[in-house]
Amino acid sequence: MNYMFFEVTEKVSWLSTLIKNQDNVYCIGFSLVKNDHIFGAFSISAPVYRVDNDKIKTWIKEGREAQQKILQLF
Repeated sequence: MNYMFFEVTEKVSWLSTLIKNQDNVYCIGFSLVKNDHIFGAFSISAPVYRVDNDKIKTWIKEGREAQQKILQLF
Protein backbone atom coordinates (compact mmCIF):
# COMPACT_ATOMS: atom_id res chain seq x y z
CA MET A 1 0.00 0.00 0.00
CA ASN A 2 1.50 3.26 -1.07
CA TYR A 3 -0.83 5.89 0.38
CA MET A 4 -1.50 7.67 3.63
CA PHE A 5 -4.68 7.16 5.64
CA PHE A 6 -5.42 8.94 8.86
CA GLU A 7 -8.19 9.32 11.35
CA VAL A 8 -8.16 11.89 14.17
CA THR A 9 -10.52 11.93 17.14
CA GLU A 10 -10.88 13.96 20.33
CA LYS A 11 -8.70 16.95 19.42
CA VAL A 12 -5.77 14.97 18.00
CA SER A 13 -6.07 12.27 20.67
CA TRP A 14 -4.74 9.52 18.44
CA LEU A 15 -3.65 9.15 14.87
CA SER A 16 -3.80 5.99 12.81
CA THR A 17 -1.75 5.92 9.65
CA LEU A 18 -0.20 3.75 7.01
CA ILE A 19 3.09 5.53 6.55
CA LYS A 20 3.79 6.49 2.94
CA ASN A 21 7.57 6.42 3.39
CA GLN A 22 7.51 3.04 5.11
CA ASP A 23 5.50 0.65 2.96
CA ASN A 24 3.79 -2.11 4.90
CA VAL A 25 4.18 -0.42 8.30
CA TYR A 26 1.10 0.39 10.38
CA CYS A 27 1.49 3.10 13.02
CA ILE A 28 -0.84 4.54 15.65
CA GLY A 29 0.36 7.82 17.14
CA PHE A 30 -0.74 9.48 20.37
CA SER A 31 -0.19 13.17 20.98
CA LEU A 32 0.71 14.55 24.38
CA VAL A 33 -1.28 17.80 24.55
CA LYS A 34 -2.46 19.45 27.75
CA ASN A 35 -3.92 22.95 28.19
CA ASP A 36 -3.22 23.66 24.50
CA HIS A 37 0.49 22.95 25.05
CA ILE A 38 2.15 20.23 22.94
CA PHE A 39 4.58 18.18 25.01
CA GLY A 40 5.31 15.53 22.38
CA ALA A 41 3.95 12.25 21.09
CA PHE A 42 4.54 8.50 21.05
CA SER A 43 3.51 5.74 18.69
CA ILE A 44 2.99 2.02 18.31
CA SER A 45 4.21 0.57 15.01
CA ALA A 46 4.17 -2.90 13.48
CA PRO A 47 4.43 -4.58 10.09
CA VAL A 48 1.04 -4.57 8.36
CA TYR A 49 0.97 -8.39 8.15
CA ARG A 50 0.94 -8.53 11.99
CA VAL A 51 -1.99 -6.10 12.36
CA ASP A 52 -5.68 -6.94 12.64
CA ASN A 53 -8.71 -5.05 13.95
CA ASP A 54 -8.50 -6.64 17.42
CA LYS A 55 -4.86 -5.60 17.82
CA ILE A 56 -5.66 -2.07 16.66
CA LYS A 57 -8.48 -1.79 19.23
CA THR A 58 -6.16 -3.07 21.97
CA TRP A 59 -3.35 -0.70 20.96
CA ILE A 60 -5.73 2.26 20.92
CA LYS A 61 -7.15 1.35 24.36
CA GLU A 62 -3.73 0.80 25.93
CA GLY A 63 -2.21 3.78 24.13
CA ARG A 64 -4.92 6.10 25.42
CA GLU A 65 -4.41 4.76 28.95
CA ALA A 66 -0.67 5.40 28.69
CA GLN A 67 -1.36 8.84 27.18
CA GLN A 68 -3.52 9.84 30.16
CA LYS A 69 -0.97 8.54 32.69
CA ILE A 70 1.82 10.48 31.00
CA LEU A 71 -0.27 13.66 30.83
CA GLN A 72 -0.95 13.44 34.58
CA LEU A 73 2.78 14.06 35.09
CA PHE A 74 2.58 17.49 33.42
